[in-house]
Amino acid sequence: MIGLLTRRYPAIPVIIFGGAAYVSLITASTIAEKNYDDQGVDRRVLSRNVEAGGTITTPMVPWTDGGVFMATTLGVSTMAYLPFLWYHMLVIAISIVYGYANIAIWRTRPKTEAQGNVDTRQNFQPS
Repeated sequence: MIGLLTRRYPAIPVIIFGGAAYVSLITASTIAEKNYDDQGVDRRVLSRNVEAGGTITTPMVPWTDGGVFMATTLGVSTMAYLPFLWYHMLVIAISIVYGYANIAIWRTRPKTEAQGNVDTRQNFQPS
């Protein structure tokens, strides 16, 4: 389960270790773009998943820039306002359900078809 989440949402571990939303957005999209291309998944899905895993989870981690801002502004610890982040948890849950149910996962042609490695015998018609 953890492996699937980190492959599909690579920004989550980056936000935990990176500490800033912009670091997770840039790093995670660069790391995962080859996997999405190899699987024939459109880059729009990568963008959505990096956003759901990177920006949305920032206030949930106490040592990130978003977590420090929220805790300082509210004057409470991260655990105190965590139950109020229901929208953030909902976005992550919906993204996971969409991934498993294959909803709004736009496909591109696989690399083998794009490079011309397609077997042409299927289009052959004898005269």
